[in-house]
Amino acid sequence: MVYPYHLPLAVAVTGHRDVAPEDEAQLHALVKNRLESLKNEYPSTPLLALSGLAEGADMVFAEAALELGMELVAVLPAPREVFARDFQKPTYPARTAEDLTQRFHNILARCSDRVVVGEGRHAQEPDRYTYVGAYLVRRCHVLFALWGGAEPDSEGGTGHVVKLAREGVPNRYRESPLRALDSPDPVTIHHLISPRKGAAVENAFTWKIMEPAEWAAGACRAMPANPLSALESFNKEACAFAARHPNAIEQSKGYLGLPEEELTRAERRIVHGYAIADAMAVDCRDKSNRTLLVIYGISLFMLLGFAVYSNVFPHTWLHAVYYVAFLLGCGLYVWDKWKRVHMRYVNYRGLAEGLRVQLFYRLAGVRNLAADLYLRKQRHEMAWIRQAMRALEAGPRRNEPQSAVVLTRWIKDQADFFKGARVRDAKKIRWFTWYARVGFWAGLFCGLLGLFVEIGNYAAHDSILLHWLFMLMGVFPAIAALIGSYVHRRGLEQHVREYDKMGAMFCQAAELVECDGLMHKNLCTHEEHMPERQKHTGFQLLVRELGREALADNAQWLMLHRELPPTLPSS
Repeated sequence: MVYPYHLPLAVAVTGHRDVAPEDEAQLHALVKNRLESLKNEYPSTPLLALSGLAEGADMVFAEAALELGMELVAVLPAPREVFARDFQKPTYPARTAEDLTQRFHNILARCSDRVVVGEGRHAQEPDRYTYVGAYLVRRCHVLFALWGGAEPDSEGGTGHVVKLAREGVPNRYRESPLRALDSPDPVTIHHLISPRKGAAVENAFTWKIMEPAEWAAGACRAMPANPLSALESFNKEACAFAARHPNAIEQSKGYLGLPEEELTRAERRIVHGYAIADAMAVDCRDKSNRTLLVIYGISLFMLLGFAVYSNVFPHTWLHAVYYVAFLLGCGLYVWDKWKRVHMRYVNYRGLAEGLRVQLFYRLAGVRNLAADLYLRKQRHEMAWIRQAMRALEAGPRRNEPQSAVVLTRWIKDQADFFKGARVRDAKKIRWFTWYARVGFWAGLFCGLLGLFVEIGNYAAHDSILLHWLFMLMGVFPAIAALIGSYVHRRGLEQHVREYDKMGAMFCQAAELVECDGLMHKNLCTHEEHMPERQKHTGFQLLVRELGREALADNAQWLMLHRELPPTLPSS
């Protein structure tokens, strides 16, 4: 069963417009079979189809997707009425303008959403389709290329879009500029060798799969090499989790405080993705923390058992209990590692926070994609997360920014959260520090007391009193060391520093908006050369910068905790 909270696998299409009418039926059947294969390969993951709805391959793909009940998003190079003029000159005489136009409107009517890309930024004909191709490549996991295989001879053509998928999208077609050393995100290309008007091709109507080279080894041991496998794993778990804990998902959705009826379809998709990722992250966090606490509890029990056995009561059953506890601790550690509870918690938390930023970017009218703003060193480890974020984002943006909602439900809410979280974790550190100090001084006291008793001949050297005192002299400092190790494994000190920094940043942002009237100021001097509709207001620039900092903090937290899974205690 597919729940509405699943993350979609986005499949886009590029292809020739001059597909022969007699070839359409065969292409339709091949595309439909390949889409069915993807559905069977990733049964827990819903497919989201993206098409430019141009004549030829785009329409063939769109009709096949609709036949399979897939959600279809139309990505148009111009408003509907303007784009429909392209059908006045069909590429084949066998097609009439009236039939093509009617076919276009029939498909468009069944689309769940429609996006007009690059509007107002270009006027030349080739540019229109390059913006469409760039949009599709940037938001899809898999690109269907119904293409003869010839090298690109013009921008906006099928070969050029395939090149964008393999080599990356230039900055002029991106919402966020690609830095010089950034590598393009991987896109799987399913190439259906397709004949076109006036050109014969070898091996026509056969498939060729082009997968990114980095999938062979994987960028991170914590996740599968193929991001699509990671996506399927997430959705499979989401299916089981939603059946067991529907209230937890609703609670996570409630944290955002956004009425769904006031959101666009893409925004609702992001909210649902956030809700399931957040709820699953909380569940995995609780399991991981319990596992860590039990492992340290077992370690403490082993320490006490060994100390009593070797110093006070040398009974065989105590020796046996020590090894039973040891095996239990090791078994729990192996179970946690096998189930990847901690790693799932870290990745789901990273996904949830990334989607939170992306959602409020859309509500504020910020055109950047949050997935583009992670630091270079964090990009490979978060490949599947960033791809999932971009796929959820497919859809038109709202016309009027919801600045007041962003201020209340994100900036102020996050300021309060970070302040509260800092106080909470600082209090935990104070208590743990106090316990550790008590352990250290108690050990010192027991040692000095034992020395006093032995020097003063108040008890014999092998008396039970001295055995207990000298045992406790070692046990109490060992307990203090265990407490210090536990605090380190929880990352509490790093949390407090990050919470303090982020809380101050969100508080300052809220003050800037409320006290300086930033919501209505235009401070975008560096955007003066851009068309008016593309400029960001001062408030939007502030939101963009806050999101960048939040994502950097989120990625730093993610990388820290990947190195701090539950493990056997160490100093």
